[in-house]
Amino acid sequence: MQTLVGRMRNGPELDEALEELAELKERTTKTSVGGGRAFNPGRNPATDLPAMLTVSTAVALGALQRKESRGGHAREDCPQADREMGKVNVVQGQKAERGPYAPITICPVEDRPRQVETDVEQPRAVSGEAAFDGLVVPGVDPR
Repeated sequence: MQTLVGRMRNGPELDEALEELAELKERTTKTSVGGGRAFNPGRNPATDLPAMLTVSTAVALGALQRKESRGGHAREDCPQADREMGKVNVVQGQKAERGPYAPITICPVEDRPRQVETDVEQPRAVSGEAAFDGLVVPGVDPR
């Protein structure tokens, strides 16, 4: 994941990562953990591996779907932000009837209540709080 699905991503490397993740998932079906639960340092990583592969695959699939760069997601082959992608969430779930991974869906982002927009646009400090770059920190003197 750090090598192929790191901070700077591109389509071919994301495809390669998905192939490697599929291979790892296949290999995990042939692994087991010996010994009991007590004092077995290999048990937790071995039992967590299927979940880690599921999350890694979801991240790689979502990154491949997003043909833009925004925040912590940057694509070398798609360096610009796409205004339309800023209005949606990329959602993936598991559906047993469709195999392990359901198709990725694009869902519109719900409109924020007006008060939330006002607070985000104009952060304010009150007694006992301080605002730093729009972040209100409770318990910090604003002076």
